[in-house]
Amino acid sequence: MVRLFHAFASLLLCAARHITAVGLLCLLACLLWTLLYGGLLIYAGFTDGRPGGPLAYPAGLILILIFCLWVGGGIFAPACGIGFLMTRLTRCPQFAAVPIVFIAGFGLTWLMGVLYADHITTSPRPELESVLWSYLLFFSLPLGLYWWLVEGPWAFLDFLQRLWKRYQLRRASTMRLSADR
Repeated sequence: MVRLFHAFASLLLCAARHITAVGLLCLLACLLWTLLYGGLLIYAGFTDGRPGGPLAYPAGLILILIFCLWVGGGIFAPACGIGFLMTRLTRCPQFAAVPIVFIAGFGLTWLMGVLYADHITTSPRPELESVLWSYLLFFSLPLGLYWWLVEGPWAFLDFLQRLWKRYQLRRASTMRLSADR
């Protein structure tokens, strides 16, 4: 029962980390858009240019939020969650989740492309090869950075905990051997 509670608590902690990370990602992107738009307004004031329509700033914020939630909540967080679950179920070190997250991220990117093509546009479904190249060029590095920022510290703590257990087991077996002599 305690083991089940521990697994459930670690799953909730993982979900909370990813919800927080996606929220901070959205907040940071909106803050960058605000700074960029303010800079463009200042530039337009100095050059007697047009500052744009009244809907440019809110439309930019809405598009940024949609994109961040689509990518962060639809690809990055679920891919990392799949990697977390796989390492928990197999009792592997959390660093073993990196290739699982990479593969899950590709699968989710393809699924998002299919959902986008089927439900939002009238274009045909994307080919697997084109999704793979798009994933490798545009999503694999940001997904890796996201994983290292959100799951990396916990993976490092897991590594140190496993190292400490191994040290204690080796020390206990050495003490038993010296006691037997």
